[in-house]
Amino acid sequence: MPAFYRLAALILISVLAGTSCSARQGGAMHAQAVTRARKYDLVDVRRVVPGVQIGLRYGTRRNVAGRALYPAGMPCLLRRVTAEKLQKAQAILVSQGYGIRLWDAWRPPEVHLLLLHHGGHTGMFQDIEGGWSRHSGGLCVDVTLADQSGNEMRMPTGFDEDFEHAGETYTGGDPDIARNLALLQKAMRAAGFSTVTKEWWHFDDTDFVNQGQRVIYASELGIPVL
Repeated sequence: MPAFYRLAALILISVLAGTSCSARQGGAMHAQAVTRARKYDLVDVRRVVPGVQIGLRYGTRRNVAGRALYPAGMPCLLRRVTAEKLQKAQAILVSQGYGIRLWDAWRPPEVHLLLLHHGGHTGMFQDIEGGWSRHSGGLCVDVTLADQSGNEMRMPTGFDEDFEHAGETYTGGDPDIARNLALLQKAMRAAGFSTVTKEWWHFDDTDFVNQGQRVIYASELGIPVL
């Protein structure tokens, strides 16, 4: 085999080995975090909400920071009662031929600080002077509507963008977008969530809106912050 091809093969083997190692490490971290999360009444959303689609955007480059802020293997966690409400909303939407796609759930305070640094000027991230985001207690979700094949439905804006048009009340003239948003909001409200004025994708667990929360740090669950 020519030297060039031997070198290329070695590089490919090294990349694949690194990918496999990262996957194993991510899996181990995920399992450890889910186990530790029980102490704080946080649960793995996949185990509570059958069929929910999970696409944590802060685990990708498709967010205001332009890079992944969650590590590989990041668990999708919520307080148990909040996850149970999400299950109710999911069941409602599945009966209508749709489902929920989760963009964010429990968000470590360490990551929230990074988001404030990158996008604080947008007003989309709660300044900690007024208290931590309810994401940091696993008491709210960022979601969108998807079909049962996993395709996201058309909504007023994308995630964490176009703040001017991202309000809970759609004022555009597209009937499909208005219908999709109404379907999502109706199901979430029926399950026990409330909307917020500035972000159509954000829903709070109504039982905790006027209560304090236990903020859970990534370090407490053994999760590295990137």
